[in-house]
Amino acid sequence: MKIAVTFSTLSGNTALVANDLVDYLNNNGHKAELFDVINTNPDQLKEHELVFFGSSTYGDGDLNPITELFFSTADQQNHNCNNTHFAFFSLGDSSYPHFATSGKISSEKIEPMQGNILEPVLQIDGYPNQATYQKSRQWADSILTQLK
Repeated sequence: MKIAVTFSTLSGNTALVANDLVDYLNNNGHKAELFDVINTNPDQLKEHELVFFGSSTYGDGDLNPITELFFSTADQQNHNCNNTHFAFFSLGDSSYPHFATSGKISSEKIEPMQGNILEPVLQIDGYPNQATYQKSRQWADSILTQLK
């Protein structure tokens, strides 16, 4: 299965999780590629059966501007991704009332593009650490199990 791990980050934390996921997937027999959405055309993701899409949450529950731009570009291109499965992970700070909502918002942006959305959305609090990486790896395994 061809897998993309995409990320949109302002502080670098989402990139850390995405990089760890790519390493984990590739070390466990999968073919995963890393994409920074700031340099990615939405049509590039159509080449993949599964996209793990990570984004940081901006302010109190908004998409970060990079993710907003990515989805705006996809919308302008009338992007259709009906043959692609998406699983979303979002980073945030649980001290905010709308904690790590970028994953949910991103999934809502994919719906009209006919992407196949897999649940659950993974929410990550604060700076990534070994426990975070373990949690994201287990989540990725559960997503892959859904596709079998």
